[in-house]
Amino acid sequence: MSTTAAAWLDSWDLWHILALLGLVLIILDVVLWTQVILPLGIGLVLTAAASLGITSNIILTYVGTGIVALCYGVFYSVFFKLAKSSRASAATPMDSYLGKSITILSPVSHTEPGEVTIFGEHWSAQSAHANAPMKPGDPAVITKIDGNKLIIAPPDHHPGRGEGPPGTS
Repeated sequence: MSTTAAAWLDSWDLWHILALLGLVLIILDVVLWTQVILPLGIGLVLTAAASLGITSNIILTYVGTGIVALCYGVFYSVFFKLAKSSRASAATPMDSYLGKSITILSPVSHTEPGEVTIFGEHWSAQSAHANAPMKPGDPAVITKIDGNKLIIAPPDHHPGRGEGPPGTS
């Protein structure tokens, strides 16, 4: 190592190195989006801040870094898993349409979509069953929503969940 680099490195305290390494790991995680090295980077920065002027004992600093990184990593992992599971299980507002009665405005079959209305909205609809074509006035309920098309069936083919507007059953 050159004398300039050695002199520069000698002027650094341990907390400088920990803080710099922590910031590098944080930036690396943001760029790569690994969500694995972020807790270690934050642990290093927190340890550097905590050890600022407190100790020059390198073993105590490494143990402190490990404890902080481990605690933060466990917290971060649990928080991330909880946030991810709550997003995946959220129901959409359209799910409240399932099982609701609709009014058929034009003939609907399994192969030819027709027009229906629910709560004053006009929708394209298709029969859920090949042997269940429906005509205007026939009772039907929504069994599935496929994009902007309702899949419908006679009430005896699908147990209804209510007759009112969404969210009232």
